[in-house]
Amino acid sequence: MTNTMLLYVSIFVFAMMVIGLVLTMWEFRNGEPSRQASQAGAKLKQSMARQASNNKAA
Repeated sequence: MTNTMLLYVSIFVFAMMVIGLVLTMWEFRNGEPSRQASQAGAKLKQSMARQASNNKAA
């Protein structure tokens, strides 16, 4: 391989590594576990509101 070809291959590998790193960071911030936690929080608020309204009615 020539020096120019090695440079192109190394740039491509570096770009793929950066893309993988960015996608990994995005997944940890916005992925399924955080979505599940926000849904669980919303369900908890709804159930607490129902219990509060049931207690007022009694």
